[in-house]
Amino acid sequence: MELLDKTIKIKLEAFMDDINKILSDTIIQGFDAIEALINIDSFLEAEQGMKNLSRVQRELAAYCTSTALIEKSKELRERLDGIVNEILQRDFEDINTYSMNSPKDLITKLRIIALRGNARFNQVYNIMLGKIRQNFSTAIEQVRAAALEERVNKEIDSKLKDILPFKVDIDKLEEELKKKIQKLGAQLLAIASKSELSSRDSDQFRMFYNHLASLDKYTARIGFDARQFLDASEEKIFDQVMSLSKEIRSSSSDVPKVAKLLTKMKFFAENLSMFDNKINEEIDEILKIYKQQEGPAVLMQLTMILEKTDIGARLISEHSSLSGEDWRRRREKMQNQDNLEYVLKELAGDDITTDVLATCYQTFRATYDDLISRILGVFDQKKDNEPDLEVLINQTKALVATVTKKPNTIIWDHSFKDKIPELLAHIFAVWTLKNTQHYNALRGIESARAYLLMPHVAQVLAIFRILGIGYNKYTKIKGSNKSLAEKISDDLINNLVEIGTGEGKSVVMAVTACVFALLGVDVNCSCYSEVLSARDKKDFASVFRALGVEERIEYGTFNKLITLLTRTFGRGTDFICRNQQLLLNGGMHVLQTFFSEELSEEYQIIGRGARQGDYGSYRMILLDKDLEWVLGPNWKTELPKILGTTLYAALNKARNAIYESKCAAKELGIEQCKHEHNASKEFMTALSEGNMKTVKNFLLEQNRGASSVPKTSRTVLLMDATGSMSNLLSATKETVCTMFERASDILKEKMLPSDAFQMQIAIYRNYNSKANKILQTSSWETKASNLRAFMNTIHPEGGWGNEAIEIGLWHAVKESEMQNSISQVILIGDAPANTQKEVSQKRGSFGEAYWEKTRFSKPTYYQYELQKLKENSIPVHAFYLTDYAKGDFRKIARETQGRCEHLDIYSSDGAESLTDFVTEEILRSAAGDQGDAAVELYKMKYERKTYAF
Repeated sequence: MELLDKTIKIKLEAFMDDINKILSDTIIQGFDAIEALINIDSFLEAEQGMKNLSRVQRELAAYCTSTALIEKSKELRERLDGIVNEILQRDFEDINTYSMNSPKDLITKLRIIALRGNARFNQVYNIMLGKIRQNFSTAIEQVRAAALEERVNKEIDSKLKDILPFKVDIDKLEEELKKKIQKLGAQLLAIASKSELSSRDSDQFRMFYNHLASLDKYTARIGFDARQFLDASEEKIFDQVMSLSKEIRSSSSDVPKVAKLLTKMKFFAENLSMFDNKINEEIDEILKIYKQQEGPAVLMQLTMILEKTDIGARLISEHSSLSGEDWRRRREKMQNQDNLEYVLKELAGDDITTDVLATCYQTFRATYDDLISRILGVFDQKKDNEPDLEVLINQTKALVATVTKKPNTIIWDHSFKDKIPELLAHIFAVWTLKNTQHYNALRGIESARAYLLMPHVAQVLAIFRILGIGYNKYTKIKGSNKSLAEKISDDLINNLVEIGTGEGKSVVMAVTACVFALLGVDVNCSCYSEVLSARDKKDFASVFRALGVEERIEYGTFNKLITLLTRTFGRGTDFICRNQQLLLNGGMHVLQTFFSEELSEEYQIIGRGARQGDYGSYRMILLDKDLEWVLGPNWKTELPKILGTTLYAALNKARNAIYESKCAAKELGIEQCKHEHNASKEFMTALSEGNMKTVKNFLLEQNRGASSVPKTSRTVLLMDATGSMSNLLSATKETVCTMFERASDILKEKMLPSDAFQMQIAIYRNYNSKANKILQTSSWETKASNLRAFMNTIHPEGGWGNEAIEIGLWHAVKESEMQNSISQVILIGDAPANTQKEVSQKRGSFGEAYWEKTRFSKPTYYQYELQKLKENSIPVHAFYLTDYAKGDFRKIARETQGRCEHLDIYSSDGAESLTDFVTEEILRSAAGDQGDAAVELYKMKYERKTYAF
């Protein structure tokens, strides 16, 4: 440049300045665009743009020396570097501002960036989401805490005057409200005045009616009566209903027309639910009048017409004058209900003698038919509503009068057993003759007896089998070369009889209950659901009262079970498909969207589609992640191995194994209950006999407090309680009492205090569970019954691959820091611990803002907690359920000098193995120097021996 002419030099310098200005202005414009992107929360685009412009700026550094450019670049880069703090400083605390300043777009954009793997924005996304959730939770709690008057009865003008730029005219608002109510009322009355209502009309009627009904209690405050529209619309609807009723009376000979008019009345009842009871009562009344005018035979013609439509089928089923025909049609569809040969052929079971069953049934049938014919033959329907059953009931009671009864004992011998077919015939006759309403209505027409409730062959044979009829008995004969000889059993066998869906379980249970109740035995009948239990008790109440056994028969449920499928057609409900077109098309199709824990429930659900002779179909569609409970925590890797034709077989096999394991655990629990039951009986006997020593010992044992032994062993039983751990939780609940009893027994034999140990149960899950569920703990206990009560509150839920073992170990460390400390930890689970990275990621599910307000505010890692236990010489005994967890569990046990074993909780011996593992470690710790000897004594006394050949 120094060699150039001065003029040229000046021009070149001016040119360079121009280039600098042009390039700088262009890049600054780009920076302005990036700043605009930041302002609208387009962070991904802003970062990419900044990256591109920074590269351009570096390449043109010799030509772009503008101070403004350098400062703008520095300012923008600093803003992008601090964007996380800038976002976190935004105020979204007041949710009332969300309508003007919604965080929705910001959260959406942050989520998109986070999903692309940007760790910085993933963190801010989780924090912001946690804050917003917390804000909503706080707002909801504030609303709940507010007084009702403060929430509802606020003065409109006083609340709006500070936020609206104009004065609120309350009078004007009231007038506008009155006009709108007036308009609603006019629309309601216009629909009610139509000669015929369509489905759309009825939808609008309900909407207008419900709106006005909701406003009715408030309109009086503004001096307006909305009730007038409601009353007027009801009057107009009932005018139409009564008009249809009158038309039926005048057109009674025209059966098709009557069917059409009844259908219209039923349309009103079904579509105007606010009036359904009154309209249905009117339908019942007009049907009674119609039957009296035209006779019962015409009802058969009427039902034949009505059954062709859905609404007609509902008329038949829901109105007593027509339901007799519905019963007859259902009975016809059960083609083999009275075919003895067919039922005996299909009968399956152990040691059944079909010849005896056939003979007994023939005796039953002959007696039953004779009783029904004789009593109905003298029944005068004009004088009586139902037959006189006094003689029949006396005969029934006479059949059981000869049975030998002793205190708490009934002699069930051959002489009584021979009378059972005759006794059942009498009880069934009472049942039939107590339900003659449909027969009475149609008496005098051909095949009127088809309208009687009569027992099916399968029902009678089922009761025979329950009462021990038709079974072979094998006994040893003296002086014979045969070791066993076959003879007919006279015993009352403890029996289980399976009856197909829709084949009359209710009838079998009720009549069997009558047999035992007549003998003076109290009977408890259990149904699957409360609904069916109440229904069955009501259906058979008249029979129980007639026989005088009502006080001896109680109905209930299996521990008030809650069914998994609680929809209209679920297990524990009863329904019948009456849509003829649907039946012609193949019947009800049942779609099951979960895999039943019990095969019996699956059969019940399949049976929903084809009941009482109808056709139907069934399919199961499953969500893969819902199979964790049956396939375990590594279901993602196991499922692809069994997809296809082997899927169901594999799932069913796994389910059966789980079920057998639970049954085995139940057996241990039952044995424990027997022990406690016997102890209670001994206490009652001692109390009545004045044996105070036994009474005191029992009360002392039942009310034992915390151990006073100076060096008490304290064990934390730490268990995974996620979705796949159903078996473990169930087994623990059933066996914890057995663990304590066995441990106490061994300590006594070793001359050591039997209460020298305490246990606490702690369960952990994962970070997709809230703070109150990720860790749940019992109190420290010396009484196993309290731990069992705690386990009753624990259910499997949650889970997320590797689980939060670190939370469980964190709790163990906290307990070790207490004055009494702990002796050991027993860890049981089927998944490894979360990695350090997983802890951070999974806590982001609810956000750090959420966790910071809980006792788990600081993230931890299982290795950190393990090191603390190791420093305090606290062993962790680790029992893994699957190979998936094997590596981590071995490492945990090895580092703390603990024991590590595989626990096959899904085997039939799973509960026993669990009991052994836990009890052995309790003894090893509680017995001190004699620990190993105590364990050996335990093994000799309790552990099962297996032999290999």
